[in-house]
Amino acid sequence: MTRLGFNKLATIIALTVVAGSGIAVPAITADDVQAAPVPAAPAPASRPAAETGYWQFSLDGGVFSFGDATFYGSMGGSKLNAPVVGLAPTPTGKGYWLVALDGGVFAFGDARYHGSTGGLTLNAPVVGIVPTITGKGYWMVATDGGVFSFGDATFVGSLGSTPPTAPIVGFAPVPAGGGYWMLGSDGEVYPFGTAQDLGDAKDRTAAPVVSFAPTASGKGYWIAATDGLIAAFGDAPVLSATRATGGDGQHPVVGLVRTRTGGGYWVARSDGSVTPHGDAPFLGDLLGKGLNGAVLGLATPSAASTGGAALSLLYGNAFPGFESSPVTMVARVKASATPVFNASTGTVSAASVVSSPNPAQQTVHLRVVRIVGSRAEVMLAQRPNGNTAWMDLRDIDLVKDPFRVVVDRRAHTVKVYDAGVEVFSTTAAVGTAATPTPAGRFFVSETWKLANPGGAYGPYALGLSAFSEVLLQFGGGPGQVAIHGTNSPGALGTDASHGCIRISNAAVTRLIEMDLPLGTPVDIV
Repeated sequence: MTRLGFNKLATIIALTVVAGSGIAVPAITADDVQAAPVPAAPAPASRPAAETGYWQFSLDGGVFSFGDATFYGSMGGSKLNAPVVGLAPTPTGKGYWLVALDGGVFAFGDARYHGSTGGLTLNAPVVGIVPTITGKGYWMVATDGGVFSFGDATFVGSLGSTPPTAPIVGFAPVPAGGGYWMLGSDGEVYPFGTAQDLGDAKDRTAAPVVSFAPTASGKGYWIAATDGLIAAFGDAPVLSATRATGGDGQHPVVGLVRTRTGGGYWVARSDGSVTPHGDAPFLGDLLGKGLNGAVLGLATPSAASTGGAALSLLYGNAFPGFESSPVTMVARVKASATPVFNASTGTVSAASVVSSPNPAQQTVHLRVVRIVGSRAEVMLAQRPNGNTAWMDLRDIDLVKDPFRVVVDRRAHTVKVYDAGVEVFSTTAAVGTAATPTPAGRFFVSETWKLANPGGAYGPYALGLSAFSEVLLQFGGGPGQVAIHGTNSPGALGTDASHGCIRISNAAVTRLIEMDLPLGTPVDIV
């Protein structure tokens, strides 16, 4: 447990879009905060007598109501600059806010707009929004532990210049006011103000932690992990087995919210399933509904939901702090000519467009390096090797790819991993000393069924984003590297090619049969 002292686009007001709002947030220093006393908690807004409803929300801004929870609107079907990552109901339960990855805020029902980080350049993506007990303000939290306060939300600390040990994925205020907790994906809990240090889940599971829910008294809390672990601290009762069940058992937990009494909670999974525990009633869920956007969380009038860890599951190793994830994000280009940029913010770069389809007449797919704000950094299938650019999220579809291909030049092998598990291995021939196979991080850019399956390249070729660093042209082409078959199987296991990776015809056929998606990462070592 770490205890730290005191030490951000489109926006909707009610149901009106305010485009390009730029709210100036003054810099707050540690000295400023240390000098300010923690205020007494204001009187909470009136709440409904019983809690018999909840909302689920999805990546595309869709909102779905169950029980007596009322639907007040959503961003489903709208063109968003960035995915929605959090939903926060108002204290009355008669409205809610949605927050996007870039800090854009959308207000519905009796929720009122108090500000956003529109117009600001964020150091890290926003992962949630949480209201004050009056509903006259809210906090937003970013993965680096930055806290942004609006309305009557009081800033009582952030991680500031002390980075968290893992990305922040959860945030919850003390029910009585005067403090809040932050939660890291490694289970570390960071209390501020009146929030109590009651323990953490760092040694409980190796799976990413996703959700934090304080008890009604503020003297306890639950922590949930993607593998279903539910850890209770302080006066939080143990209401289920060590690991929550529900759904098909294959989809990760993305959220936990308590009932108003604190005698129960609901556990939500990314497949849309909801599992009740304790006095929490089951009121319906989205399991099997075929949604446009993956489900990120669950919220009740008593509890907001942050989607940071769920988003990391959707974005795989492109999400900050989750670079070791076995899942890679691939950008599927939507248009025939899509602009690319030279930075996460700014103007169009010299390489101004990506054209689709590719030479094989397939929709262009690009390996995503990382996602920052409303843009994704993608690898390009062009010289020089390793060239990247930025694309607006609204111009691409993000696709999860569990596969990874590793070419080991010294061992002369090609291996395929599915979600980190080796599922294929074969012997290969690689480039000679004069025409070496380039090392680096690449991806499958296209696939070809070749006209002469008994020829030098075999029946199939998987074109890569890699290019020979010696041969600018080869065989009438641009010197592009590929994994392909061969009519000289005796050379397998040696340095024999002009830079391509040769494998047996049976092996390359198997790769095609595995249906490796375009954009699949190929790491040549």
